[in-house]
Amino acid sequence: MEIFTDAPLRLVTAERDELLSIANPAHVQQPFIQSIVDELTGVGRCPGDPLSAARASWAADEILAGYRRGNTP
Repeated sequence: MEIFTDAPLRLVTAERDELLSIANPAHVQQPFIQSIVDELTGVGRCPGDPLSAARASWAADEILAGYRRGNTP
């Protein structure tokens, strides 16, 4: 799957192989960016922290590991 594009998501199961078109909102990153601004200006809290960022990075690396080794389906 691609992130931050409107490319379709390919879902492969034992029963079917399906392309799902799920459009991103016009400004998909805006709510998170606003939460960072709110945290920095003292008017709110950002749900992200270094630990959650590290977990997300690890998950993305695991998802892409096969691709990076050249083992694409």
